Amino acid sequence: MAIGGKDGREGRWATKFAGHFVLSGNRRFFRVVVWAFVFAAMLIAGWLLLSVVVGDDLSRQNDAGIGEYEKLTRRSIELIAQLERQVTAEACSPAFLDGMRKLAFLPDGINSILYAQDGAIACTSNAGKLDRKVEFGAPDLAASETAANLDIWFDRPQGPLGLPGEIGTIVGGNGFLVTMPEISAPEGPFGRSSREIIFRVDDKRWISRSGRKGLYAAAGMVGISGFNWAEWSFYGRDCGELGLYCAASRAPLSEVIASRPFQIGGFLAFACIVAFFVGGLADRGMRSYWSLPQRFVRGLTAERVECVYQPVVQMETGAIVGIEVLSRWRDADGRLVFPDTFLPIVNDRGLSRRLTEIVIGKARKELAQHLPADMELQVAFNISPRDYKYDFLRPLFDGHEPDTARLGYIVEIVETESFDLSSIKLEMMRLRRQGVRTYIDDFGVGFSNIGNLAELPIDGVKLDRGFSMAPQGSLWANMLPRALELVGSAGHRVVVEGVETAERFEMLKKNRHATFVQGYFIARPMPVEALVTFLKSYPASGPAGTEQPVAASALNIVDFGRLKR
Repeated sequence: MAIGGKDGREGRWATKFAGHFVLSGNRRFFRVVVWAFVFAAMLIAGWLLLSVVVGDDLSRQNDAGIGEYEKLTRRSIELIAQLERQVTAEACSPAFLDGMRKLAFLPDGINSILYAQDGAIACTSNAGKLDRKVEFGAPDLAASETAANLDIWFDRPQGPLGLPGEIGTIVGGNGFLVTMPEISAPEGPFGRSSREIIFRVDDKRWISRSGRKGLYAAAGMVGISGFNWAEWSFYGRDCGELGLYCAASRAPLSEVIASRPFQIGGFLAFACIVAFFVGGLADRGMRSYWSLPQRFVRGLTAERVECVYQPVVQMETGAIVGIEVLSRWRDADGRLVFPDTFLPIVNDRGLSRRLTEIVIGKARKELAQHLPADMELQVAFNISPRDYKYDFLRPLFDGHEPDTARLGYIVEIVETESFDLSSIKLEMMRLRRQGVRTYIDDFGVGFSNIGNLAELPIDGVKLDRGFSMAPQGSLWANMLPRALELVGSAGHRVVVEGVETAERFEMLKKNRHATFVQGYFIARPMPVEALVTFLKSYPASGPAGTEQPVAASALNIVDFGRLKR
């Protein structure tokens, strides 16, 4: 039988893999792996968050530097236009100089206005009319090369213009010009961070204006991540609204950590706690998902439930007259799980009806396909009292499979819980009219009692195996003949299960109340193919006899639920 596969159910490899980690000895390793994975994920998330925060800080630092340059540039353009409108007197005349000085004293950061004639400066707002015109030569950037349509002379000495020892950038044309003072960008949020502000000519040309030269180019090579792993430094690069100035900043990782020791340390502690918590959840989730109850619930399907059949012998004739249908469940890894392991799960999860539907449907189909056409058998199924309902059971026995009319059906009520006598009596009578007989199973334990024998219209009683398997001379063994007489005297058929030795079999043959027997001495539960072979050879071979029973071994059952936790 194929287990698992491409249909989405867990397969053998998945169950074995899960079993490896659910085992107590490997759980610590599993939790460490999950902890490391979650901690690494948290570090990645923290790194991304830190990158965003540092990137924002560097952008604010860049914007602060760019803003001063753009502010002066925008004011220079406006001031030149204002000069051309308002100062209209004769060039370099007293009235002309007076108009220049009035505008030069505006609180806009520009206090040096120049006037050029034929490419040479003739007068200034500071020095007045010059005795000799000052030539600055060709501009570093012609008006045709700039978005502002102005000539620009970078870093020119202002001594000849009446400002000794100062350097400034001259902006204008053949007419009014203004001198923009040098600007020092504000300090950034990180100790040893560095920056560069450039004047952008185009995408491939720029002129460094202040700061560390070459930083803008280096920042352009970092890419989207903004982190240079070779230098262990963050980079940021931004341009202003005018597109004339751009800035780049660099912050070493060590400085970033030093600037936020408590935040970073707190995050690492938080990441450890989260990883530890998630590791615990993953451990519990793994154990829960791959526990036997969860695997059983997911795998309670007709493909995974297997029917086995144990023959029942009529003591008077020695012939096989019936079989009891028992169930096994095939785990996802292919190992067989026995009822003593999965029936508690069935009861706890309310799955008894689902299991009953699967077992009855599968058994009827298998018997119809494999049993010889001339063979008549009584087929017994175990039913929980809670499921002993006519409306539930009748459809399971209706619509007979082809060639199953020769089969009689018995439902054995497993007395593991109490039931209402009046209601169950009605159900028995309705089922009997449909040809379905009812036996009391495991009489002698649970809620079975003599009152049930007297009150219920049952067709037979199955004695609990505690009687037949009891050691010779024990209380249970001594009670066996009395139990047989008690039930037989009430007019009920008696099935003694759990017969495992020839001595016990011969003893029962001498008791007229022992109507039927079953047990390992006759045959063990077997698949339908083996059942057919056994039935064909039984008259000649007789009971299994000398074979010793084999109890279900825990080594043959995968039960993660029983593993040490």
